[in-house]
Amino acid sequence: MPPPAPRLGTVLTAADKAKRDALSNLVDSYVEPYLARNATCADAVNKLFPGTFDLRDRGWVPHSDKNPPNFRNFRKRGQKKIKWDHLAFRSFDCVDGGLTAVAGVFERFGYTEQGELRFAEKKVVARWFAPPDEVWAKDARGEPLFPRLFVSHVLVSQLSSEAQAVIKKRQAYCEQKDTAANCCRPDTSPKNEDRALNAAEIGGLPWWDFDQVINLPSYEQARETFGETLEITPNEYQTLQKESEYAAWTLVHGHRLNHVAIGVHGLFVDADVTQTTRRFPDLEHCVSFLNLQMSTAGGGVVKISPDGLLKQASTVADSNEFTFVCDLPGVDEKQKRQSVPGCYVEFVERLPVGAQKRADEKARPQFVPERERRDGFETQNADAIFESTFGGEQAKKENEYVVSILPVVMHGYEG
Repeated sequence: MPPPAPRLGTVLTAADKAKRDALSNLVDSYVEPYLARNATCADAVNKLFPGTFDLRDRGWVPHSDKNPPNFRNFRKRGQKKIKWDHLAFRSFDCVDGGLTAVAGVFERFGYTEQGELRFAEKKVVARWFAPPDEVWAKDARGEPLFPRLFVSHVLVSQLSSEAQAVIKKRQAYCEQKDTAANCCRPDTSPKNEDRALNAAEIGGLPWWDFDQVINLPSYEQARETFGETLEITPNEYQTLQKESEYAAWTLVHGHRLNHVAIGVHGLFVDADVTQTTRRFPDLEHCVSFLNLQMSTAGGGVVKISPDGLLKQASTVADSNEFTFVCDLPGVDEKQKRQSVPGCYVEFVERLPVGAQKRADEKARPQFVPERERRDGFETQNADAIFESTFGGEQAKKENEYVVSILPVVMHGYEG
């Protein structure tokens, strides 16, 4: 049985409003730079939520140095907040406590751990967290305003000695910085989760000189610092890439937001009125409407859980440029810019729990409370979604633009 619906109409206290604003700002601090760096992700979001994150009207486009926005001051101009299904992060288990670094940031707001998933072949462990079950964290219908959290880390001790050496170098650097901070500033030294949050906001790497960039006033300056990761060489990146593409991605992105997920079942034609008509009858129609390059890892575009109630799809990750130290003999230049997998966006459909509810929704797709839908995650789905950043999917992106599932218009639904 689903939990009872929450009591509505409660007036929030000033303290509760402050909590809501603080958590909303935290989510934005991860999402906004993510959208700015990854054009496909921004394109998908703007197709589903027109104008909400459109940076082009500010004279700037992703991957451009022209008038980069100051993300510390950037806010949507009156648009309705997007309800993300979940946010996902990656990490090394031996650095900053692994997945607990980012998880700790959200736990301070009342997020609670719900389950663990293990991926033996990838040597990865993940946990997911539910958003606060408080009145201040829900809308007028009692629906959650904030996303689930999906955090993971690679088990470094299970990698080869060569791969471990690359990662433990970062571990030693972070531990050295924390020790120095504790000695010099015992009352103000940041906790691991604070440093992880700041790393995500201004570049994502815990193993650069955090103290020098935390007070940078603009995204442009932080972006320049992102290219100054002098401790990472092409050889180190390739060492990890050959063994664990998950680890290679984490080396150059750190605690950066890996992807956001959009709940297709929560998109309505009349989103600001009664929410009685879904915009898309199912995930497949949404994917066809978006017309983006989708990952086919795992054997198909749409991944379906064994119970049939959780459907997921993701784009192939965008490419980002990264500046490495060139460690090849005989090469004069000190730095080398190289394209590396960036981030992607995921789309989720959570079907109602209960055969009759599913039949009713299929006959007339409309609003069904989130608490009555399939919750959580599925190992086999997540295992395939991880590969959205892997080389095999990147290669497919170079050879074909779009994987089509359905005609753009069917049965009178948009999408």
